[in-house]
Amino acid sequence: MKLSEKDYFAQNYKIVTVNNKKFEEASILKLSTKEDFTPLKDASKENINIIEFESNFAGSAPDEFDESFLANLRENLKNAENNDVVFCIKPVINATSLSAEEAENLNKLFYHIARRIKDCSCVAGFVLPKFNSNSNIEQTTSLINMLKKKHPEYVYILNSKNEISSIINEYPNRLAFY
Repeated sequence: MKLSEKDYFAQNYKIVTVNNKKFEEASILKLSTKEDFTPLKDASKENINIIEFESNFAGSAPDEFDESFLANLRENLKNAENNDVVFCIKPVINATSLSAEEAENLNKLFYHIARRIKDCSCVAGFVLPKFNSNSNIEQTTSLINMLKKKHPEYVYILNSKNEISSIINEYPNRLAFY
């Protein structure tokens, strides 16, 4: 099923569904290996479920995407669709700042993940990484702009309300904080 911008949105920094279900809390479901998706079985119907995994599980560059991992992620998300659970995807980036090439590869990685899971109606969006640099807002807006070209339906969880307040007008109803 293809999602629309009306299925999930942000209201008062929280993710809300089209049926007005508001997720006040988030649960972290950490994938410790590429093969083990059992944490998804602990998904809560009451919380937004953040699927956290090392970004290198999905790949590191356009010619190095791990299609097997992404196919398994999609399959597990599709299996969860009938359980009334909602997820956000959080690839963990192990960098405090990025070169221009690394930033471009990061955008491509997020875009490719989104492309692979685009038909998973239980996915509300992405948790965006935080970098310890002055370019954090630039990288954040770059990621959102890359994704919203083909996936305007996603909501983005950012790391602070300050970060959101600096770009909220550019992305109304699309930014959340937990």
